[in-house]
Amino acid sequence: MRIFYLILFVIAASGCTTHKSPLQSSDKFVFATTDEKAIFQAAYDAMLEGSKGSPIVDINGPIRGYMLTRNWALDYWTSVIRVFPAEGMTRNGETIRGYYPEVSGEGTLIIRGPSMDERIYEAALQNFGEVGSRVDVVSIERGEYRLERDAFRLHEKASLRDGGTINIKSVESSEKSSVEERLKELDRLRSKDLITDDEYDRARDKVLEDI
Repeated sequence: MRIFYLILFVIAASGCTTHKSPLQSSDKFVFATTDEKAIFQAAYDAMLEGSKGSPIVDINGPIRGYMLTRNWALDYWTSVIRVFPAEGMTRNGETIRGYYPEVSGEGTLIIRGPSMDERIYEAALQNFGEVGSRVDVVSIERGEYRLERDAFRLHEKASLRDGGTINIKSVESSEKSSVEERLKELDRLRSKDLITDDEYDRARDKVLEDI
């Protein structure tokens, strides 16, 4: 019995990770649509499945998306959803342009964390399916975003690519976090290479303006 608890302790201390993507399955698919704004709204809404009042921050970089971190006592879990622009090839040789979601997570909440990511991923598939048609493909290549990224706004509400604002469905999810929390999120983003050093410096300066 002591060995069993020791194993649980080691797992909890070391943490765990999750990764969910259509690329993991032999039955690959993309969601065919040209409505990039609606796709990012769908991704944001999927993150509400796990937010519970935690701030959802905007990820800028080669692959865009959203991130949130939830804390329970000394444990934490960080969930990330990325929206990949993609070009898929069907069995008939037709090229399909669209998007697909990828959800990943890491932390020490070895039970709640993966369960939360599962809910986010399932919500993303459902939301994406309401925006575009799910098309099975045999191969997928990286595509390009249609809309340019607007100013990096980690400390504000998540934003659409053309300068508009994501429709916030939850009042709790739109609350601004403290300066300390926002700086910690920035450090976490940079440590995982989700933002560049230049983006980090600019975002940090904006956060410090609130002091």
